[in-house]
Amino acid sequence: MIIVQKPSKNNICAIVVTYFPDSNFPERIRRITEQVDCVVIVDNNSGSLTIETLSKLSVCMNIDLILNDDNFGIAKALNQGVHKAQELGYCWILTLDQDTVVCSSMVKSLVNIIMKYSFPSLIGCIGSNFYLNKNRDTFIKESKNIEFQEMDEVITSGCLFNSTIFHQIGYFREDFFIDCVDREFCYRAKSFGYKILFSAAPLMYHNIGNPFYVKIGNKKKVACSNHNAVRRYYISRNNLIFIKEHKTSYKSVKFYIAYILSIIFERNSLKKIMAISLGLWHGICGKEGCLEKKYRRLIT
Repeated sequence: MIIVQKPSKNNICAIVVTYFPDSNFPERIRRITEQVDCVVIVDNNSGSLTIETLSKLSVCMNIDLILNDDNFGIAKALNQGVHKAQELGYCWILTLDQDTVVCSSMVKSLVNIIMKYSFPSLIGCIGSNFYLNKNRDTFIKESKNIEFQEMDEVITSGCLFNSTIFHQIGYFREDFFIDCVDREFCYRAKSFGYKILFSAAPLMYHNIGNPFYVKIGNKKKVACSNHNAVRRYYISRNNLIFIKEHKTSYKSVKFYIAYILSIIFERNSLKKIMAISLGLWHGICGKEGCLEKKYRRLIT
């Protein structure tokens, strides 16, 4: 198991992967810099205007900037950031999406969980509960009786890792490109005997896709993430590969039923159904990596 050093602001590095971030991105980064010692931004070829903005941020906020000449996907970009953080000597790594808004208590709350956990050397990572929308719905119901709970998996954004765990179990799976990267890492960590923790209190604002709810009948509501067709391809392909590797479970089947039903209510559903079908076929064939342009044109 990993040797745990007490986390503090001075030994935490945040990693943010960017791909055409919006105009409010600098303010979100400012909120992060207040809670950690270092921020590494890895940009996946967002274009000249974005690079100009990021370059200015790197100077005024003392941010380490890695500029890729192509879109290498979330997993490889995260790994680039992790390697940089390790090179700089940071013991703890906080991963965040470009659109996540962190609460002022995020890092302090995650650190408190580590310090209170009976066996800190068993912690694989700690994820952050979050507000899903303006109505302040949370990913899991907040409880005043507990500070954290064990989970099977957590999302990458708002997740705190001990940097040495990557030497123990490996890095993020780059052949997935995007989607299911966090799920695969969590299950791999668990196979090595690590625990996946999740804060009870919401510590950030974060949406999965472009969510909305559809009401069926008088009570039942279906949550639709409304991911675009390309993302639907990766979600269906990578989850099928994951299921094949970890054996089909009830939870996996339930995921696909809910997943397919939600598509019915989303915009551009025909394109998304085509994308899902292609993803499932490639998952069956074991095709991984970045979606080729000839296939991308079919679903966009």
